[in-house]
Amino acid sequence: MQLTRGYSITEHGVLDGNDVDGATLSKLQLPEQGFVVLGIKSHDGRYVSLPDPATRLTAGDVLVLYGDEDQQAALHDEAFNPTRLGTHS
Repeated sequence: MQLTRGYSITEHGVLDGNDVDGATLSKLQLPEQGFVVLGIKSHDGRYVSLPDPATRLTAGDVLVLYGDEDQQAALHDEAFNPTRLGTHS
C-alpha cells in the first residue's frame, strides 16, 4: 500500500497508568487532531476495526492510527510515552 508522503500507519501501546489508559476514543479527540483510528488490537486478543468513539482503552490495547508522521510522534510522546507514567491528572 502506498501512503501519502509524510503520513504513516503506526501502533501505539496503552500501558498501565499512561494518559490514555481508561480513556474513551471520543475523549482523546483523535479525528479532530487529524488522525484516522483504523483499529484496536485489544488486550484480550481481538481486533476491533474502526472502533466506536465510546470504546474505552485499557492497558495492553494497541491503537492503530493513520496520520501525519510528525503529529503521530508528538502524540506518542505526549500520551503514550512510558516515561510520563504517573504524571497525568
